[in-house]
Amino acid sequence: MKVSWRFEWIEGYDEVLSPAFLRVWEGMVSRARNAHVFQEPALARAWLETKGNALRLVPRFCLATSNSGAAVLVPFCQVPHGHRNAWRRRLVSVGEPHFDYQDPVATWPPGDAPPWVEFWPKLTDELAAKGRWEHAMLLRLGTSSASPDTAPDTSREAPVIRLEGRATLDDVLKDRSANHRKEVRLRIRRLRELGRAEFRVFAPLERAAATDELHRLCEAYERLWVGSPSQALFRQPGTFSFYERLLETALPAGLVHFSVQRAADRPVSWHFGFTRGETLHWYKPTYEKDFDAFSPGKVHLAQLIELGLRLGWREIDLGAGTEAYKYLWTDDARPLAQWHWQADTWRERIYRLARRGYEFLPRRVGPSRSASS
Repeated sequence: MKVSWRFEWIEGYDEVLSPAFLRVWEGMVSRARNAHVFQEPALARAWLETKGNALRLVPRFCLATSNSGAAVLVPFCQVPHGHRNAWRRRLVSVGEPHFDYQDPVATWPPGDAPPWVEFWPKLTDELAAKGRWEHAMLLRLGTSSASPDTAPDTSREAPVIRLEGRATLDDVLKDRSANHRKEVRLRIRRLRELGRAEFRVFAPLERAAATDELHRLCEAYERLWVGSPSQALFRQPGTFSFYERLLETALPAGLVHFSVQRAADRPVSWHFGFTRGETLHWYKPTYEKDFDAFSPGKVHLAQLIELGLRLGWREIDLGAGTEAYKYLWTDDARPLAQWHWQADTWRERIYRLARRGYEFLPRRVGPSRSASS
């Protein structure tokens, strides 16, 4: 049987967030073979209603179905015209740049091959036929979901701490360097010696307490990154509101995993992340700068490993990014890829020429700090 594809576009906030389409979306995620937490409608909706609104992005969701029973949902958003897009019409993924992964949601009949070989060329044909955009991109795709001719993104991968088959923190550390094992144990002991140690994970109904703690996380984050561009993260339009909305909607649903570590009656580190199934997604850690010598972020991750072993997690996904501290904990990483489509128009050709010229300009390099110190 020759495979054919039908494309439907669900556009604008009213359509994308309508009860009817949300049921379709939730059903696809529940059946998807490649599902992860950043495809969950609760996260995407929180982002659209806060950050997406603040950036004036317009949802342009693409739903593709084949006569073989496969379906693929691509949650695009159109970037508004501005000084960088005065005439260039662009599609990006919901959550860009806040979501670590941007794989489309896909379902297909049991026994069939994944639909990616047929889907990606059909998507490019659909975009070209529409003639509405010059550029579309999906970043940080798992290589199993990417177009077969897409080369892996060698500058980005997702390190993972595997917990299956391990019973204790020492089991996780035994494959790591002797220096790292010694350092983790030393920092745990030194932090506990400060007195009154506590590790708290906020329960689904503790929204008010979690919101108070979120304010403290943001203040500590700004103190940690003072003088760098990262300091202003939570002051950017819609960002803090996005986190607040997640506590309102995704914490009760069990998707948000928010924890704080205290020592000597003071909060010293935080982690705002996500859980789905048996995976913890490491997302936004920070710690109090005054406790830098105690490496509270390192101890916090160790506490999460111990918690995960008790709860039966399979893994801790450290997220897209090759920060050096992640590789102290693991050698295992998932490769990632990027997908780009560019229209063959005179406007897009001018843009590409201008972009190549811009790449020759000198760059300003800012300060860096390990998020897990």
